[in-house]
Amino acid sequence: MKRKWWKLRTRVIVIVCVLIGVGAILCIEEVPYYSKKLLWTKFSLRLARMNISQFRQTKARNPHSLGEINQYAQEHPDSGLRKIAFGEYLTNTNGNKKEYTSLNGQGGMFYNAETGEVKVNLTKPVKYYLRLYFGEKRNEIPADW
Repeated sequence: MKRKWWKLRTRVIVIVCVLIGVGAILCIEEVPYYSKKLLWTKFSLRLARMNISQFRQTKARNPHSLGEINQYAQEHPDSGLRKIAFGEYLTNTNGNKKEYTSLNGQGGMFYNAETGEVKVNLTKPVKYYLRLYFGEKRNEIPADW
């Protein structure tokens, strides 16, 4: 009886170790992209702010939405505006391109048309969205960038 239990226990331990290893590999596979997600989110934010400023100089008013910037850039390619769908890449690898008028933490971008202010619509620290990221921006709140 003891020999059967010993063989079974060894197999269970091996299976558990394999499952833990596979889980660790799947989690760690995503880690190298964390820096890129931060970089692209900050780049998108900088580009949105630059386009808002350029739009304000061109039209003497703030755009009604971030989508209006893209529409104007498409209609006037010589305006100096860059046509890009602004978004954040921390909650969605392909970019969360939604635009919100209130800072609610649902991802995407927050835009206030009255002031021309644009922010990343994430109100918790980076570590909440990228759990395995341990870089210098881990405790920063994206909405404060």
